[in-house]
Amino acid sequence: MANLSEVAIDESKLSDLSEVTATQSEILTPIEQAKTFITLVCFDRFEKPHKKLDGALAIPYDLDSVKSFGDVEENILSRTLPEQWGRIKLGHICYQTSKTMKADHYDLKSDGAIIAFISEIKCKKNLQLCVYQENDEITRASKRIRTLETESDTMNTLNNIKKKLYDNLPSCDIHVQGCLISDNGKHLKLDGDLITLWARAILIKMQGVDELTPPNIPSFDKNKYRYPTSKRSLSEVHSESLIDTTMQSTTNSTVQSVTNSAAISTAARSTLYLTLHTKKKSPLKSNIYITNNMTFQNLLNYVFPNGPPSGKRFIIKSSLEIGGQLFLPDQIINQVFKEAYSHIWIDLEDVEVKLDDLF
Repeated sequence: MANLSEVAIDESKLSDLSEVTATQSEILTPIEQAKTFITLVCFDRFEKPHKKLDGALAIPYDLDSVKSFGDVEENILSRTLPEQWGRIKLGHICYQTSKTMKADHYDLKSDGAIIAFISEIKCKKNLQLCVYQENDEITRASKRIRTLETESDTMNTLNNIKKKLYDNLPSCDIHVQGCLISDNGKHLKLDGDLITLWARAILIKMQGVDELTPPNIPSFDKNKYRYPTSKRSLSEVHSESLIDTTMQSTTNSTVQSVTNSAAISTAARSTLYLTLHTKKKSPLKSNIYITNNMTFQNLLNYVFPNGPPSGKRFIIKSSLEIGGQLFLPDQIINQVFKEAYSHIWIDLEDVEVKLDDLF
């Protein structure tokens, strides 16, 4: 009797096992049961340090049919990926032979990677595929720009681009450092920062940007363009108004008109303010009033009463960037600048010139 009971128990266990087997066969199709399932995970980026994002997928692969990178990628892209992954970077898939964070990422596009990948799958059970999140375009561009600034070769290229930009700027008697001129005659004054920004956009190959076309960003917006006379100081306006009143109360002869025109020109030139900058201090002196016939040397004597260090001399430039104009000490300032408010940069250079280095 005891033997019959044991047989009954064994038959009940076999019955339960058959139910479980039947349930599993309902979940997986016969084709899927013949495939190997590989875990797919996503990282925020390929470069370390990186972090694994929430969520994972089990991707079925027929190992005998995987011959190329495209076979691996196509199967992944045909799946509905976790929403928290966002957009993944196309064309970049790696695999890990361990699920630890420090495990190496092997690029499936490298030579012999697919063969190694298939071999590893057959030997290890904890292998996983890795994809990477597509970073925001602005974030990636900012990272690239910061990286470019630290590379000497890139800086040389950047300076060459700046030089070409300065060479291609339209001729303008008002903006010494250069400007852009729109079809309606409005000007956008350019400084070193804007030129550098333009050059960086060319360097990273921003769409639609070249040596004649600036980037489509707020700094170069058409609303920032101004007519050259829109920045006249109040003293200029008052001076012109006073002269116009004098003209109305006197004769309308041609001689008188010429005289008044000359007076207007003189009054405009006499109202000039300069702000000085150096490499380490910007600004150094702000809004220095420039009188008629004042030279750059007069200005240097005021700002640096003790003169330059021994063996050095001051140089005056419109900008410290490549392409900045160099002014001679004896030049008259109000004959150089026509805007009411202008900027110059002061630097030092060696007085002694080693001819062996030149010839």
